[in-house]
This record gives sequence, structure tokens and C-alpha cells, in this order.
Amino acid sequence: MLKLEHILADLREYHPRADVDLIKAAYLFAFEKHGGQKRASGEPYIIHPLNVAQIVTSLKLDEEAVAAALLHDVVEDTDVTQADVTERFGARVAVLVDGVTKLSKMSFSSHEERQAENFRKMMMAMSKDIRVILVKLADRLHNMQTLDYKARQPGGLESAQRIARETMEIYAPLANRLGIHAIKSQLEDLSFQYLQPEEWNTLSKQLARLKREHQRFIDLVNGILGNELKAAGYKAEIHGRMKHLYSIWRKMQAQHIPVEEIYDLVAFRVLVEQVNECWHILGIVHQLWKPIPGRFRDYIDLPKPNGYRSLHTSVIGPNGEPMEVQIRTREMHEQAERGIAAHWRYKDSGPVARPDEERIKMLKDLLEGIRELHKDIDSSREFLSSVKEDLFGDEIFVFTPKGDVFVFPRGATPVDFAYAIHSEVGYHCTGAKVNGTMVPLSYPLHSGDIVQILTSPSQSPGSDWLKFVRTSRAKSKIRAVLRTERRGRSLEIGRALLEKELRRRGLSYGRLQKKGEIARAATELRAESEEDLLVRLGSSKVSLDALTAVLVPGEAPSPSPAQEQETRPTGITGLLNRILPDVATGRVLVGGEGDIMTHFARCCSPLPGDDIVGYVNRARGITVHRRDCRQVEGVEPDRLVDVAWDRRVKGERVVRLRVLCQDQQGMLAAMTQTLTNQSANIVSANCRGDKENGAVNVFEILVTSAGHLKTVMRALERIPGVRSVQRS
Repeated sequence: MLKLEHILADLREYHPRADVDLIKAAYLFAFEKHGGQKRASGEPYIIHPLNVAQIVTSLKLDEEAVAAALLHDVVEDTDVTQADVTERFGARVAVLVDGVTKLSKMSFSSHEERQAENFRKMMMAMSKDIRVILVKLADRLHNMQTLDYKARQPGGLESAQRIARETMEIYAPLANRLGIHAIKSQLEDLSFQYLQPEEWNTLSKQLARLKREHQRFIDLVNGILGNELKAAGYKAEIHGRMKHLYSIWRKMQAQHIPVEEIYDLVAFRVLVEQVNECWHILGIVHQLWKPIPGRFRDYIDLPKPNGYRSLHTSVIGPNGEPMEVQIRTREMHEQAERGIAAHWRYKDSGPVARPDEERIKMLKDLLEGIRELHKDIDSSREFLSSVKEDLFGDEIFVFTPKGDVFVFPRGATPVDFAYAIHSEVGYHCTGAKVNGTMVPLSYPLHSGDIVQILTSPSQSPGSDWLKFVRTSRAKSKIRAVLRTERRGRSLEIGRALLEKELRRRGLSYGRLQKKGEIARAATELRAESEEDLLVRLGSSKVSLDALTAVLVPGEAPSPSPAQEQETRPTGITGLLNRILPDVATGRVLVGGEGDIMTHFARCCSPLPGDDIVGYVNRARGITVHRRDCRQVEGVEPDRLVDVAWDRRVKGERVVRLRVLCQDQQGMLAAMTQTLTNQSANIVSANCRGDKENGAVNVFEILVTSAGHLKTVMRALERIPGVRSVQRS
């Protein structure tokens, strides 16, 4: 109860009219239901919800979020149902609890599938109420703070490392995307401790030895700058600190230098009241100490994608020591620490300041991107991979000729830009000018580019666009158009096939349609409409024999069971059964059927999740290629058939990666460790030196899907010294 009183006191401080009775009721309910449950530390389980609630109050959320924090595990870990939570605490609290409740009572084929499904559920709940992810981040932070107890249990280290990896790959980037620096940096440091324990331990000891020396430097700078600002009439707070552990380690890896050679281990933060004071104080800092060229960043006029605002400069400080100085208002600082948590409540309120509008717009764009991914992607693993790629990767700022700014993942192209402006602009994009110069549609944009899109009413997306676009919005819109075009072709083929067959039998398609026979056949064959029936016929999902048997019943005598076994199906299935009588079950569906002989093309090695197409090979059945494979360009359209991955079948396939990197000690070990961390088993490896490229490494690895492969490739690309990673 003492901990609860602290939580209530914190809540009343920023929300005096909060419904504290709701929180007390939630605490008593959670205390009762968790009963004799214990944490790995041996403490009563209720300690965890209380700590999560305390973190939630540090983000200054409302009483509903605090109550949800106290209740967040009751549905998952006790006999309480979602209906119970709704009845006792209301629908709004119940929605938050459901959003952070894992799908623990469902069975999954693997931990990865469970993780992906849980993540998808949570992100969809977040897209409806941002407080879901804020409570979840608080939950994850306390779990990471107490992970040592799990790691010390028998077999617990592997579980702890899995949780840390998930935190580093998903929750820390998500906290960063939402601008919550206070949580993001803690999650990174705690994850680093378990993922790289030796490096973490060594660096911790090194920084501990340097701490006293750096504290003297911090005191010196605080004194000099504080006196100067006081003399100029500014009431400013100055805070000096060492940067957090993981950010230091990343800089060491990127620059291949020891900790002693990192010149800006110490950063100073100056907090003031007014925005214009930030610029005045920047001038004072530059008068005191010489600025380092190229190290000034104005995040006030051009905030980061997560809404972060501040001035950053690096200078040569006292005794010739380089240091970083950040200058911001107190409001900017609070927003930097709490991120979007500072603004979620503005959702239904009146006008807000422009910086807040920009942050809220960024949030809306983030949530809209999540909803589009959910709508366009069936596979939860692919959804998880796309969220990581689209929302958590490095970002660039790009401008319209009028000065409007758009944020994209690194590697985005003019086509991504066109679709971000409007779907119609994307559909009809014919070319682009970047900084006044014509560029290809596949041109990778860079921060600061000014982009002008050229359009034509006669232009439409091509399948080759899918090879280079980066954003999920562009991919989903292009695929939708291509699906519509394929549907149109299938409709045309289906109608032509049926009309020809009916004429052979002396019947008229139009007459049967007027009599309602086509509609009746659609219903009997479980098609959604007459048009859908013809599309299914044109794409071999319904056989012509089956359709004519419904339209012209009784024309041929019903076959006996013996004759029925000898009857050979028509269409693609019939063709292949005539060529290859002993068909085998594959991992690909042809025309919706899975009993057709298929094999995978070696030229492009398609993986589950790739956009694929089938090529009818009269000697070997259907060869499955990636749709963008050069081998299927220019072949007769009649030899291509629609195929799709059978999601019910799981497994791994071999894919080859070509990795170019610096030729230096430790690179091979880093790459193999990364592949192991990403659950990509190595089948073979061929490594050799190359005078031009440094080192060429060809790995054959086992992956489960295209999404898995993307994750593996991006993990390899993040290794310092790796220059390129290509699928070969």
C-alpha cells in the first residue's frame, strides 16, 4: 500500500481531479487475483504491476492507464476474463488491458509465430489507443530491469537473451519512434547487457574508471557556462552527463576506436524557458568555445521524425576537450523524455501549438501506416518484418517544391514520394526531378532533396516498381493495381472460355445469363458473383467441366465410381496430370489447389512471402519463380499461371547471400554470430579476399520466408565494416 500511495501522490501532482478510487479498486482486484503468485525474484507478483503503474505515472498518463497497468496481467495469468475487466472497470480500461495481453492461450507452431501474432495484436490495439503501447513499454521496462533473476535460473540465460533481443529489435526502436527517450535509452542499455555481456562488462568497467575524471570536467564546464549565462541574465539549468552505454558502444563499433578515443563521451544540456533564448545561448557557447565544423544540428526548426526538438552543437571545450552541448526549452525537454505521451490527450481537444500539431501528425501517420500494413499483409511474420523495416529504420527528410516535408525510410524512391502525396499521383507517376535534375524512378532519395513528380493519365504501375519501392503504402497500392489488372485478364479469359464451350454445345451465354443460369452456377460453385465465377474460371480455380456440368445438367450420363476414378480433370490440373500422373503435394497452391507438382527455380530461389508466378513446363510441371525474375520476362502469357504460398505448410529453404565487407580481423566471426542470432542456420560459407572489394563472403543459409530473409540481411548490413548484402 505504501507503493500505491506514492503512485497516487505522483498522479495527483499532474492530474488533481483523477479518479483515484478507480486505481484503488484496480489494485485490490489485482492483489487478490495474483494471490500467492511469485516473481522469479521471489517477491509477491503484485510488485510487478505496481512498478509498471509507477512508470506509467512517470509518463504522466491518466487514471485509466494507471489502472490498466495494475491489471495488465490478470487476464493472461489468472482466471479473470476480459468480460470481467469490462464489467468491473469499464470498456476503456478493458481495451487497454486487452491490448497488452498476449495470446498465451492459443497454440502456435513456433515462438517466432507467437511473437509475430502478439506484436500484430498489440500494434492494432495501439492504432486505436496510443496508451496501449505506453503501458506495454512500461511493462517491458520493468521486466528488463528485473531480467537478472530470470537469467540466473537454470536454463534462464537463453530465455533472457531472447527477451533482450526482442526488446532491442522491437521495443527500443518503438520507444524511439514515439520519442520517449527516457525509456528508449534504458531498454537499449539493459538489452545490451544480455546480448553482448562481455562487451557490456568491459565497457562498464572502463567508464567507471573514467567517471571521476569526467565528473571534474563536468563541474568545470558547469561553472564556466553557468557564470557566463548568469552574467547575461539567463535563468538556465545546466546538466552534464556521460552518454548512455549502448550509444557509446555503437560509436566505438562504427568508428573502430577504443573508448578513450571517443571525443564526445560527455554531453551538456542547457534548459531555458523561451525558444528565442536557445539561439542566444548558442551564440554564447560558440563565443566561449570553438565550434567543430559540421557538427551543428537545428532540430527546433526541423524536428526529428519522432518530434524531438533541440539545438545540438559540438565544441572544443576547456583543456582542448571536445564536448556536445544541447540547448532546448524545458517544455522541449519534457517532450523529449516522454515523447508522444505528452500529447496523446490532445486527440479530442482544441487547437494546439504548431510543434505539437507536427508531433500529432507524425503519430497519426505512424498509426495510419500500421493500419495499412494490417489491411494489406496477411502474414503476421511479414507484418512484423514490414513494421521493423518501415517504421523503425533510419529515416530521411524530403521536401516538395513548396517546402512541405515528408519523412521516409532510408532508400525510399520518387515512387514512394509520389504515393505519399496521393495515391493518384503514385498511379500516374512517369518521372521525377530531384533538386531540378531528372532522375530514374528507382533513384534513392537523400535527406534535404527537393522532389517534383511528373505524371501522365496514361501511366500505370508496373510490377518492376515492386523491386525498388520501400514504403508499405507504395507496395500495397501497387499490388492492388496489379491484382486488379490480373483479375481483369482472368475475367476476360474466363468469359472467352465459357462462351466458346457454350457455342460448341449450341448454347448462348447471353441467353443463359438472362435466365439467371450463370448466377445460379456461381452460387452452386460458391463464387461471390457471376464476375467472380468467370475470374475463377480464367485463373483455373474452377474447371470448365465443373461449370458446364452445372449449367447443362444431364447432358452426359453420370459416371460410375469406376469411370469417375478414370476421369481426368481439365485446365491446369488436367494438363499436369496428363504429363505427370504421380503428382506430389507442394508448398505452393496452383489455382487454389495444392495437389499439383511444382518445383522452385534455382535462378531466383523464391521464398515464402515473395511475390511468385508459375511457369508451365511441359517436362517438369510448374516451375515457381519470383515474379520479378528475368527468366519469366517475355515468355508466352499462356504459359504463366497464378500461384500462391500455402500458409499451412511451414519449413525452411536455402538461399544464397553475397556479403562484401572490409578485410579485417573479426568480420567473419561477427557475421556468423549475427546469422546465428537471427536463427539463420549456415549451410555453407565461402570467403575470400578481393583487392577491390576487401572481402567477398558467400553464405548459403536456411530461412523461413522473405520476411525472415529481409531481417537477416538488415542485421548483416548493421555490422560495422559490412559494405553490401545481396541475394544471389
